[in-house]
Amino acid sequence: MLKYEFVSGCVGNVNTPFTDDEKNTACIVVTTIEHLYLLLGVSLPNERFVIKKFPKGSMPPRFCLARNNPSALANFICIAMDKLSYWCQAIFQLGHEMTHAAIHYNSPSNTDSTSWIEETICEAMALFFLNVFSINWDKIELSKSNPKYAPHIKSYLKDELSKVGSGKLSLCHNYDELKQIDADSQIYREQRENEMHELYKLLNADNVRGLLLYRWYLQSDPLLLNTAKYRKAFPHNAAVSYLCDLQDSIFSKETSEAD
Repeated sequence: MLKYEFVSGCVGNVNTPFTDDEKNTACIVVTTIEHLYLLLGVSLPNERFVIKKFPKGSMPPRFCLARNNPSALANFICIAMDKLSYWCQAIFQLGHEMTHAAIHYNSPSNTDSTSWIEETICEAMALFFLNVFSINWDKIELSKSNPKYAPHIKSYLKDELSKVGSGKLSLCHNYDELKQIDADSQIYREQRENEMHELYKLLNADNVRGLLLYRWYLQSDPLLLNTAKYRKAFPHNAAVSYLCDLQDSIFSKETSEAD
């Protein structure tokens, strides 16, 4: 299990420290997610891990490696919330960023994120965790404070699923377009929104682990999956197949247009 520390983030002269209640909320959410990942065959190491809280809107939530941040003593997550009293948003943000952490800790050393793939996975997993929390609310410690909160989580999930994207990833025709989608993946999430929803619909207890291991199946060009190798490793994994189909479709179009 990760050893969590909860610290204040600072933007300018503004500090946003965790209250004791917020530390308790964050701890329950992240340890529940970690436990769920363990049940799904995805383990996290026994090492120090920091979660920083920043003011809402001051910066996007993100997962950061200590090796890329000279002043950091441990890998860390930044969340952007003034208060953690809105549990739906806490589950949503932490579910996403904890998935980045889970991918990192279960990938070859010194590999980096392939953004168009990893952001799509992490966004889908954030929805997955919202659903799991809502279904199993009575088993989660936060329910002791508010046993009737599950409908709020379901409503938050419904609102997220109601968002309609541009379909740009599915309409992508060539490598250069994919490269641009990858570069824009954290800014223009609507370019992958529809595809992310489709991936979410395929997620289940049997296929999450294979999806999170995607970095093992990248080509020498890390923008691209070795889809044949990835499919062979997880032949009955619908989520992996969908991800591979997205990429294969792009190059099928490129070949067709070249002819």
